[in-house]
Amino acid sequence: MSDEFRRKCSIAHMGYVPWNKGKLMSDEYRKDCSLNNSGRVHSEETKRKMSIAHKRFSKTEEGQKIQKRLIAIRWSDPNQKRQARIRMIKRYSNPFEIEKQSERMREYFQNHPEALAKCSKIMNERYKDLQEREKQSKRMKDVMSDREIRKRVGDASKKHWNNKEYQEKMKKALKMKPNKMEIFVLSVLNRNFPREWKYVGDFSFWIEGKNPDFINCNGQKKIIEVFGNRWHNKDFVSFNRTERGTKNHYKKYGFDILIIWSDNLRSIYGKQETERKIIDFHNKRRGT
Repeated sequence: MSDEFRRKCSIAHMGYVPWNKGKLMSDEYRKDCSLNNSGRVHSEETKRKMSIAHKRFSKTEEGQKIQKRLIAIRWSDPNQKRQARIRMIKRYSNPFEIEKQSERMREYFQNHPEALAKCSKIMNERYKDLQEREKQSKRMKDVMSDREIRKRVGDASKKHWNNKEYQEKMKKALKMKPNKMEIFVLSVLNRNFPREWKYVGDFSFWIEGKNPDFINCNGQKKIIEVFGNRWHNKDFVSFNRTERGTKNHYKKYGFDILIIWSDNLRSIYGKQETERKIIDFHNKRRGT
């Protein structure tokens, strides 16, 4: 259609309200539409036009209002939430789909630095809000309570951390330093066994995709890890990040391991007890 014809059509339809404006399709009607359109494939040109039209409409105030309303209605329905969750799991269980989505996001943010800055600002503001952080924590706990999802996340994480390039990239990005609990453990080690233990939790040492916190550098195959509930609680993380999973992993490669929970370092008695455990662990002979 010519621009002139489009303009005339636009004028003719001014003030016209479609009969289905603001209405949602019933589940039965959606199913019929799905069956009728099964096997139908749009041409690349049609896809491009639909994409342009959608983007143009979504930028308008009316389009944004409709989108927000539809999202609110859909997510208030438990059945819709369950179906969306199943679709997402199915979609992102495909490694090709994950890489494809990752590439799209990288390309978009490279071409739109203002969008990246906006997202960063929004996330920083949300993180400052205690209620928002609690809501996000609850959402993540709900998601990670699913054993299958925990396993998928764990397998994907293990694959990433086995990649040398990914390790170097994360090392530069995170600039890891010992936290308060790790500093205490390091002080105990240096005071009792100088130059026999080394902090390697800065991604400087790896054992098949796992980065321990401390390793003995005086001939003993021993490792010390400092765990926090947020990252290692068995109810919310994959098995290989739990205490049992971590011990099994290092034992496969002949290492003895001592795991210290950060909650035990919040009192004077807890710190004294932890120091005693570290000394006993260091002096303990393998196999005893």
